[in-house]
Amino acid sequence: MMPFEHDDIEAWHIDRQGLSACETAPADAMPDALAPGDLPLVVREPTRVRFGDQALLLDQQGLYMFHDRGRLRWSDPDALPTVQQQRHNDASVILFQDDVNTLFAGLATLHVHGWVHADFDMEARLAWMKRGLLSCTCGTIAQVGVHLLTSFGYGARMVSGLRVRGPYDARDNGHMLFEYFDPQLGRWVLVDLDTHSCFAWQGQPLSLGDVADCIHRGQRFEIVPLTPPGFAIPDTTGYVAPQTGTTYMTFKLLSEPHLRQWFELVLEVPVIEADGRRWFWHPDDDLAQRAASYAQGAERLGREQWLSRFYGDNLTASATGITTDTTGNQS
Repeated sequence: MMPFEHDDIEAWHIDRQGLSACETAPADAMPDALAPGDLPLVVREPTRVRFGDQALLLDQQGLYMFHDRGRLRWSDPDALPTVQQQRHNDASVILFQDDVNTLFAGLATLHVHGWVHADFDMEARLAWMKRGLLSCTCGTIAQVGVHLLTSFGYGARMVSGLRVRGPYDARDNGHMLFEYFDPQLGRWVLVDLDTHSCFAWQGQPLSLGDVADCIHRGQRFEIVPLTPPGFAIPDTTGYVAPQTGTTYMTFKLLSEPHLRQWFELVLEVPVIEADGRRWFWHPDDDLAQRAASYAQGAERLGREQWLSRFYGDNLTASATGITTDTTGNQS
């Protein structure tokens, strides 16, 4: 028997519903296919991709992850193969056409909470996410989401929350997220790539203002996972991202009750920046003063004034009873 060789390739598709293996074809069946390195992290149209000696049509929205372990050779069909060329070559591409949730699921999956890549600029962050897991904190991954959404023509902005109850904790005294304007819903929607979460009330997506209102009214908002169970990966040691690339891993970051309790603390004081200034609201004078001491230079507004400033003058009642913008504009 003549020796047989092939590349040990795996291709996976990931969206909010789960992880599934992709069927590939020999690369010569798609001669016009491009290598993942020739593509941006996010493509907007179905695309043929060549990886090793295999090829695949990316035609389902979501994240595609490719793993290349090397070149294998069989001399005996009844024996294990030998590794002719060992490789640990990973690549990722996200197909995003019109379903923003598939984009968010892909970005969240390629992120771990940590500090290894904290100093990367935007170009370096996107390049790293094509071949590995980006290790950064909440604000950095939120900036990635805003950058991509605005480049695709969506309204998007950074937002944050402050924690004002309990002892001061410099590491955990707030949180950064982003909002995007959904033209179909006609409202701003809050997204947290860092914890793989978005928020809803009776199935309706919520803004930061909505979530803060729920917290102050004692209403139970829903935490909607952006990724399948087990995809939230912490990297607080700085070990995961440099060592594993995009290798599929699962790790339960926080249970839903603990995550909810944490959100209720860190999003109690909603903060949005405009014209180089930061604005927040909180009904309690003492806690508002504490929030202002944490966020130097931030200014307090009344609830209605804050909502009008950041969710527009054209206001309609949302599912939670607060008001939301129907234009996508902000002051």
